[in-house]
Amino acid sequence: MRRLTFLLLILVMMVFAGCGFKLRGSMQMPFESIYVDSQGFSMFDSELRRALAWNENVRLVNDEAKADIKLSIEREIKDKKILSLSKAGNVTEFELGYQVIYQVTGSRLLPRSKSQEINVIRGLTYSDDKILAKEEEELLLYEEMQMDAVAQLLRRLVTLALTPK
Repeated sequence: MRRLTFLLLILVMMVFAGCGFKLRGSMQMPFESIYVDSQGFSMFDSELRRALAWNENVRLVNDEAKADIKLSIEREIKDKKILSLSKAGNVTEFELGYQVIYQVTGSRLLPRSKSQEINVIRGLTYSDDKILAKEEEELLLYEEMQMDAVAQLLRRLVTLALTPK
């Protein structure tokens, strides 16, 4: 039985190796240091700072003058809309929205950046029978949306064009 499990594990590893799968490492950013200016504590802010600090190619600095670029988080907006109703008029589905408005500035940045936004939308089914579970699910969805927004922002930062030093 152990041999069979071992062979199966080897087979799975060979399949992943053959398809080009590899773990995602640090993103290669076009800048060496970044200053993050945000409106206070939020999960998005802390997760963004954690991701930037974890990246081996970038220094997260506390002094704007020492940074190659400045990332200003202007607003974070959570939204909840009714998507559908039952025949009795009870809510059966919501649409959750999460929006981050940000601006990247820096003397070496080409071209000058305007405020940009990241929008993440998820659907949430709802039932009056499971109110507490649905509230918890909503919180988890918002956390997932914030993590998705951080990943999108990091991918956008990779594409910045800067003049050489």
